[in-house]
Amino acid sequence: MLGDDGGGAQLNLWSCALYPNITHDFRASTLPHASQEWVLRDDADTSIATSTRVTRFISRCMAAWCDNEESCGKTKCTVDRTTTGGSRDTGESETGDYRLDAQGLDLCLDSICGIQRSSSPDIAGIGVITSIFMQLVLALVLPLILLFCHILIRRMKNKIELPVCSPASDDESFTKRKIARRKIAAWEKSRQGVLATLEDFQRAQCCFAIAIDIASLITLYSGREKVTRVDRDAITLASFAGTLPSLVVFCALLLYKDKGIAYSVYLTCFTWLLSLLTGYLP
Repeated sequence: MLGDDGGGAQLNLWSCALYPNITHDFRASTLPHASQEWVLRDDADTSIATSTRVTRFISRCMAAWCDNEESCGKTKCTVDRTTTGGSRDTGESETGDYRLDAQGLDLCLDSICGIQRSSSPDIAGIGVITSIFMQLVLALVLPLILLFCHILIRRMKNKIELPVCSPASDDESFTKRKIARRKIAAWEKSRQGVLATLEDFQRAQCCFAIAIDIASLITLYSGREKVTRVDRDAITLASFAGTLPSLVVFCALLLYKDKGIAYSVYLTCFTWLLSLLTGYLP
């Protein structure tokens, strides 16, 4: 802005962007002659005090801007990164001939305006993604194995119940039925084993989902750092990713297991409610 009388050294409007650097180059006599004359003609304030004040103002504005942006890396726009030269204390008494750093400002603006695709490894790390993938595979394979055992046992029982056509073949039929019953017993044992595995797997994936949901809620509301949009999307995805496989396994348990699943039912319902809550909060 210019003074009312138009004279004297004043802080001009153009100075707000590059003024500290112009001041440094002006005082070091490194400006081109035309620019030197232009600065003098427009009565630019080339004092160190004003340069320090403007540099501090711009650098702190950039840091505040970055801190308010979800996608900005919080260490990209610190005062130490966006200024160079001179000496700086931590308080209000910054002194010395220092100026804005062009490379630091460039990195800061890239961090503010750029799209960050990275995510916190605690929220969407390789361990979490791998666990969700394994959960999906097991939730698909185990019910199919259970269905195969159920169909095979049903067919073998139907064969045993078929009437015998010839009385002469009673002994042979009895032997075949005995062998078939042994096979049925073996497959029934396998089916019960798959059912037990499914129930344990259902409880495990519910506990895993609860752990992820609690960690996500702590991350969202701990207040220690900004949570990026990528992290929020990852939290929503992780919260809902276990719903489909747990639903498939839960239906299989309800269909093929007659009793002893009350705990699994309560645990599954609680997990679904917590996952819905966590998924919708971001």
